[in-house]
Amino acid sequence: MLTIKNIPTPTSVIENHGFAFFESPCKKLGIIAINKCLSTSIEKWCTDNKWPLIEAKKDDNKHKFIVVLRDPIERWISGFRTYMKINTIDIRKIEENYWKIFKQVIIFDSHTLQQYKHLIEISLKNIIPIDFNKNTTSKDFLRILKKYKYDCILPNLNVRNEQEQIDDNFLKLIIDNDENFLKNLYKVYTNDYWLRYHLLKKDVPKLLWEDTKDLNVNN
Repeated sequence: MLTIKNIPTPTSVIENHGFAFFESPCKKLGIIAINKCLSTSIEKWCTDNKWPLIEAKKDDNKHKFIVVLRDPIERWISGFRTYMKINTIDIRKIEENYWKIFKQVIIFDSHTLQQYKHLIEISLKNIIPIDFNKNTTSKDFLRILKKYKYDCILPNLNVRNEQEQIDDNFLKLIIDNDENFLKNLYKVYTNDYWLRYHLLKKDVPKLLWEDTKDLNVNN
């Protein structure tokens, strides 16, 4: 049984996330690894190919940055599952009163931190976006790397095991069955949705469009 004493404390509000990227040997290209956006695969690939980790500077116009962007709620599900695993909590044994706490907090650590916060120091015009998609991400990486004359072995993309898939489906069901929680997630990750809209031409949830329209009418 989960008790107040063993509920892990959210850490994102006190963590120093920083802004860094892996720099290409030609010093024209960078890769920003965002947690739960293939970051483990990307970091390994960059290390294996001798792309050093460099501290990002504000308004850096010397680099183009490859960034993998993921659907915010899909990423939250994966991030929350990872957070629970790190803290050895079985998400299927959490009692309803504790679920209320988790649903209210939303952001627990860098796995659930909004994607846009990793890119605050980077101009949008300098970002080369890649959509998180198991069928196309590798091809997009290869296309971009070849453009910059890099013919490298691509990262081995992480694959969820059977238990992780079961847990993800469980979390998705919880979200789908709680409209207020879904709205709260949309609210917390609004900027991530707009980031994908501007960079990847991805649809913004209807609820966010409606909120924007209401705001415009009121003003």
